[in-house]
Amino acid sequence: MNFLQQSDVMESSTMIGVLSSMRVDQKKYIAGFLATLALADGDIDDSEVKLWQLICTLIGCPEMTYIEALQFWANK
Repeated sequence: MNFLQQSDVMESSTMIGVLSSMRVDQKKYIAGFLATLALADGDIDDSEVKLWQLICTLIGCPEMTYIEALQFWANK
């Protein structure tokens, strides 16, 4: 099974476990990626920010703002 197929059937708890085990810079990359996805339609609503914050908390991402995450992503 390839990566995309695995991600389709992966349990949320497994996904959190995988992301939690990443290095700090990788977690910041994930945070920036998710922030960029939320911004793709040109509007970031409160529910997107709350989901982003929840995921960042669950994976142990270093404390950063949404803007800092977007800037980190843009500079990678």
